[in-house]
Amino acid sequence: MRARLALTAAAVTAMIVLAFCIPLARLIQTVATNRALDAAKLESRSLGGAISAVPGQPDTVAQLVEQANAGNPRPTTVYLPDGTVLGPPIPIDAEVELARKGRSFTVAAPGGGRDILVGIAGSDPNNTTVVRVRVAASLLSQGVAKARAVVIAVSFQSRAGFCGSSFPITATPVAAGTPKTRFALIM
Repeated sequence: MRARLALTAAAVTAMIVLAFCIPLARLIQTVATNRALDAAKLESRSLGGAISAVPGQPDTVAQLVEQANAGNPRPTTVYLPDGTVLGPPIPIDAEVELARKGRSFTVAAPGGGRDILVGIAGSDPNNTTVVRVRVAASLLSQGVAKARAVVIAVSFQSRAGFCGSSFPITATPVAAGTPKTRFALIM
């Protein structure tokens, strides 16, 4: 009877730990993805503001793109209104054409990554510059495995600590002089 009670307590504890850890693991992935996308959005909007400050100066825009890509894990491509592509050569596609209408949005990229596109409309709506920042799939999950390992380790430790401190099993003799022992559940 006491063994069943101990087993039931351990099962309930395991279920509580799992009910906490599974959503937490999903939250960790969501936070990592949001962190990577927010950094890319900030970069694209910052570069967009800098480009809009130097209209009609393609050499200056090219320098800005080179600086943005220097040592950056998120490659930035800029599509000028005349069709010039600065930065990594990603061909003009339907998303770029949509961003040329002045829209800003996020789309799926090849390999499981994401692209942030920002349309920079000037005084002439037909001369829209587009900034594209590509976020690789590896950046979307950066640090997730380590954080999940910590959560799993803490959950095992808390489960072991809970079962160990609340339900210790000790051997006590049944009667003086008898070799038999029984297990008592101390609460």
